[in-house]
Amino acid sequence: ERPRGILADDTVASTSADAVVLYRSALARMRASNWVAAHAELGRALQADPTFAPALLRCALTASFYEGADAGRVRFREAARARDRLAPRDRALLPLVEAIVLTDPPDFEQTLRRAREVSEAYPDDAELLLLSGFTLVGTEPEFARKNAVRALEIDPGYADAWQMLGGALATLDRFAEASVALERCITEGTEGADVVFELALLAAVQGDLRSMERHARRGIAVEPNGHFRRFLLGVLFARGARRAAIAPVIEQAAATMPPSMRRATAGVYEASFDILEGDFASAASRLDATEIEQDEGGWGEMLSTKASLRLDLALECGELKAAGALALAYLDEREARERPSFTLKDLTPLCAGVAARSGMLHRRDAIAERDAWLSATRDVSLGAAWGLAFAPWVDDAAALAEARKTMPAPERFLFFTRDTFRAEAGLVLLRIGEIDHALARLRVVARACLAPSAPFRSTHANLWLGEACEARGLRDEALAAYRTVIARWCRA
Repeated sequence: ERPRGILADDTVASTSADAVVLYRSALARMRASNWVAAHAELGRALQADPTFAPALLRCALTASFYEGADAGRVRFREAARARDRLAPRDRALLPLVEAIVLTDPPDFEQTLRRAREVSEAYPDDAELLLLSGFTLVGTEPEFARKNAVRALEIDPGYADAWQMLGGALATLDRFAEASVALERCITEGTEGADVVFELALLAAVQGDLRSMERHARRGIAVEPNGHFRRFLLGVLFARGARRAAIAPVIEQAAATMPPSMRRATAGVYEASFDILEGDFASAASRLDATEIEQDEGGWGEMLSTKASLRLDLALECGELKAAGALALAYLDEREARERPSFTLKDLTPLCAGVAARSGMLHRRDAIAERDAWLSATRDVSLGAAWGLAFAPWVDDAAALAEARKTMPAPERFLFFTRDTFRAEAGLVLLRIGEIDHALARLRVVARACLAPSAPFRSTHANLWLGEACEARGLRDEALAAYRTVIARWCRA
C-alpha cells in the first residue's frame, strides 16, 4: 500500500457535502498542529451531519481534550455505533481511541499495546502513526519518536508530527534537536501557544534565561491572556529586573482584560512579583484585597491564578496547616462551581496531597480525589505529570510507587512533566531511595529556575536537593542548597 498522508484524497461518505468540506478542513488544521481549530471544524461538520462517522471518531479525541472526558466518551460511543460506516483504517483505530478516551481509570499499558498494534498494521499511514504516539510522548518517547520520524518521511510538512518529534526528543534529553523540531512545527503549521511554551521549557531546562524571555514574549503575542505574562515576570526577575522594570508587563496584562477585571489582574501580578522578591506580607495583603468579578471574561483563569498563588504563598512560608485549609477549601469550591471556564480542577492533585499531609483530609479521601481526577484526564503524559504533584505530599508508599511507575526510564530527565512539578518528581525518586536519579533531577531544577513564576517550587527543590546531597555525603553542596532555603524562609 502506498504511503498515506493525513490529507489523502479518500472518499468519505456523508449526507452533507458541507460536512465533508468541514471535515477536510479539520484534517488540514490537525496537520498544521492546531487542534483547537480542528475541534471547532469537526463540531460544525457534525452539526451538518450528526452521523458522519470519521468526524465522530476524531472528535472523540479532540473533545476529550477541549471539552472534557465525558464529551469525548459520548463522541466515541457514537463513532463505535457507526463503525460500519468507517473505512478499515478507521475501524482499526477504534480500539486505540477507546483506550485513550474510555478506560476509567486510564489504562496506560493497554494504550501502548494498542498503539503498537495500529503502528505495525499501518506503518505507511502518517495520521495513524501520529495518533498512535501523541499521548505517549512523555512515557514512551522512543516509540513516539520513531512514529514521528516515519510520519515525516511520508509527509515532511506534517507540523503535528514535528511537534510530537520535538516532545519525544525533549523527553530523551536531546534538547537541541527538540528545539529544531518545534521550530519546524511552527514553520510548517501555526505558531500555537503550546508549541511556544514547549520551546520556553526547553530553554528553562538548559538554564537559558535569554531564550526563555524571548519565547515568553513570543507566547504573549500569540496568547495575550495566557500564562506567559507570569512566566515572563519570573524570567525578568531571574535576569535581575526589579519592580520598575516589570511595571509595563503588568500594565499590558491588565489592558488585555475587561475594564472591571483590570485592577484585579494587576493585583494578582503584583502579588506574584512580591512572592518572587520574598515580600510575603505584601503578597498576602494584595491577594486578600483582590476581588474578581465572576461574570467577566477571563475570570476563571484569574481566579485559578489567585488560588494557586495563595496556596504557593502558604507553602513557601512553611505554613502547612494554612496550606491544607486552603487546599481543602479549593477542593470544596471546585465542586460547587459548574462553569467550564473555572480551572481550579487543575489544582486537584496538589490540593488533595497538601490537605492530606496537613491532616485536613483523610489519606483515603485524598487518594479518591486523585483517582477521580486521573479518571477525567485522558492525556497519558498529562495524567502522569500532574499525578506527581500528589504522591510526595501524602508520602504514601503505594502512591509513591505508582508515581514512579508513570515516569520514563530513570536515565531520562522528566521534561514531559509540567514545569511546576519537576521538583516533586525529584522528591518521589528521593523518597523511594533512587538517590542518584533524584540528585540529577533536583540539580537541574534548582539550577535552571524552571518555575520562576511559582518560586516555592524552586525553594523546595533546594530543600530536597540538600537532602539528596546529604544522603551522598556532599556536604558543601548540601549547605549551599540549604542556605538558599533559609534565605527565603527567614523572610517569611
